[in-house]
Amino acid sequence: MLPKTSKPWIGIFFLFLVGCRASLHDVIPEADLLQKFRHNQEKIASFRGMGSASFSLQGQKGSVEVLVVAQKPEQLRVETSHFLGYPLTTLTIHKNKLIYYVEAYERYYVGKTGDPSAQKFLPFGLKEKDFLAILLFSKSAHEKFKNHPKYRLSFLDIQEEEKQKLFYPKGFRMTNKETQEYVEIGWDSFDLNAQKFPARLFELEKPPQALRVELSSSQKVIPIFKGEDEAK
Repeated sequence: MLPKTSKPWIGIFFLFLVGCRASLHDVIPEADLLQKFRHNQEKIASFRGMGSASFSLQGQKGSVEVLVVAQKPEQLRVETSHFLGYPLTTLTIHKNKLIYYVEAYERYYVGKTGDPSAQKFLPFGLKEKDFLAILLFSKSAHEKFKNHPKYRLSFLDIQEEEKQKLFYPKGFRMTNKETQEYVEIGWDSFDLNAQKFPARLFELEKPPQALRVELSSSQKVIPIFKGEDEAK
């Protein structure tokens, strides 16, 4: 869960309500997407949102609730929880340090950003910087995956935020073109370019009962999206 010092931002209702996540499969045409990138001009510097992720990965499928705070340069906090509310995982990135805590297994992974081992728990072997670029609706993410031989990235149901006149999607979906495995995140509520988030929001102290594991030396890492085995 978020540290007590960071709780107040949850109590302030997000400026931009998304409401029901309908039409998430209305993939935006390329020409329209590029126009929206040009309009935004990379002006989204921070994001916070609440929603849910559905996924089908490596023979497992499921869904989790997600809570995300992202801020340039390379500051990130992602929490996942069961739909009943109990916490599952927490990922933080701050000052080139990456922490990944898996509550159910009491594993506290520590490493540096850019460590290839981090790709063991992010879906499709995503690098942290790519995940951050997707969350900030950056053209760089689109360019990287536009002609990717293996993965397809789709931004879904893009709307204009009224106050800042910036475009942002209600969700996004990444799909393995060959296996059709996917991760789709849809937002219930979010806001853009909020007041600068404090550094402590992107820090995570080791719980006393957790086992500290150096990410670079870990042979196996529990993935951030872990579900139930699909029916045969």
